[in-house]
Amino acid sequence: MSRTASDVELGLRQQLNTLVRLYVGQIVKSVTETEARTLEPHFQRFYRWVQQKVRESQSEEIPHEDITSLEADLSSTGVDGLMLSRIGHDILPIMRGQKQPLQLLLKDKLLFDYYPNNIHTSPCFPQVEIYVRHSLETAKQKLNILELGAGTGGTTRAAFRAIGEYAKQRGSVADRVHYTYTDISAGFFKEAKARFKDFASVMTFQKLDLEALPSTQNFDVGTYDLIIASQCLHATKNMTRTMAHARELLRPGGKVVMVEGTREALDISFIFGTLPGWWLGEEETRQLTPCLDVPQWDEVLRATGFNGTELVVPNCDSEELHTLSVIVSTAV
Repeated sequence: MSRTASDVELGLRQQLNTLVRLYVGQIVKSVTETEARTLEPHFQRFYRWVQQKVRESQSEEIPHEDITSLEADLSSTGVDGLMLSRIGHDILPIMRGQKQPLQLLLKDKLLFDYYPNNIHTSPCFPQVEIYVRHSLETAKQKLNILELGAGTGGTTRAAFRAIGEYAKQRGSVADRVHYTYTDISAGFFKEAKARFKDFASVMTFQKLDLEALPSTQNFDVGTYDLIIASQCLHATKNMTRTMAHARELLRPGGKVVMVEGTREALDISFIFGTLPGWWLGEEETRQLTPCLDVPQWDEVLRATGFNGTELVVPNCDSEELHTLSVIVSTAV
């Protein structure tokens, strides 16, 4: 079941949206169409997204808050405000190539704190934990799990909370589960190995590029029981091809558990829209956002060997403010 967001959380989401609108207004006042055409290609798409947000909000009242004051207020509330204000404060030099957004995101390891703790993703982790625990308890043989785009390990922690609780009951899980931790880059592996050292006996670390067939990357295709993918599938060029590659890894009847945006989060789009990977989508429907809504996910899943959106749990029950969802689908 989806959860009810607290008044504090709803207020924070609204403040984040207000700050994004203020930054968007700043951009359109400072960057002309002529200058926009000289920007890096991903910033040209980012600028088109900014223009679209302006058009969408024409009927809304213009926020009158002071950017500096709102930045200070939100920066003190946690990772969401800190991340947004860090990028937004320097958005013009970022767009003009004078500052590198990734360096700002990684400063003080903010990105590592953001992934597991932001208000959009963190409500989804308990659902992942519940599903992993259920899969362990109902598996008739050793559960073979693979995580796509594991990155900083935020979702991995949720999975291993379930595995750890299961281990407390059984004493050992070495004969019950194996976990393959993958990412397009091995750069995260050293830190992840240290973080999950207590589970080293059941873990494998391996590079995986979702743009290519897993069968060409030394993976045993058709052998995995459960794929976990959190906020990584959208960072690929073509969702149908990506999900076909994911399907290749699963045995028939295997499950994929995804955490993905199903309704736009303005702050996420603003923050990560400064990175080239946000704009990899080639499809016409993904030119202004890399994310799919639930009907689009259902269509892609059914076209790539899955049974569609078998289960969808939004990150909160507010129709206006939910953003990410946990989606479960079965390989057919």
